[in-house]
Amino acid sequence: MKKYIKNLTGGNKAGTVKLMSNNIVYKKYDLTIPRSKKLFRNEIKFLKHLEYCDFVPKLIKYNKKKGSLYMTYVGDSIPDTPENQQRISQLIKSLHLDWNLMRHENNKPIYRRSTHNSVINKDNKMFIIDLGSKRFKIVGPKKIIN
Repeated sequence: MKKYIKNLTGGNKAGTVKLMSNNIVYKKYDLTIPRSKKLFRNEIKFLKHLEYCDFVPKLIKYNKKKGSLYMTYVGDSIPDTPENQQRISQLIKSLHLDWNLMRHENNKPIYRRSTHNSVINKDNKMFIIDLGSKRFKIVGPKKIIN
C-alpha cells in the first residue's frame, strides 16, 4: 500500500480523506453512521454514472464492505470569486443537461454551488468533487462516449 502525503479536508464529515503518494485520493466512510453510508453509496453511484465526464474525478476502485474508495486526484481548492462561481454554475448546469445528474432543491434544478470543498483546479481546469450529497440525483441514462 502506498503511504499518504496529507489529509485532505472536505465535505466528508463522516470519514477520512487522504492524498496518497501515487496522486490517488483515498476516502474511507464510517458505515456505522447511516448518513455516511448513504454518502458513500451516492458517491459511488454518481462517479460510475459520470465515468466519461471530463470534469469529475475518476473512480479507480471501491470496497462496499469497508466503505472505502480510490479515485483520481485532480488538484487543490480554488478561491471563492465571482468568476469562479460563474464557471462552477456552468459545470453544474452541464452535469444536468449533458450528463443527467441534477443538483436540486425540492426537485428543482439549481446551478450554483459554493467553491468551498466542492471544486478544485488542476492545470487551470475546474473539477466538481464531493458528489455524495443528497442534493444530486440521476435524472436520465448514463452517457456513453465511444
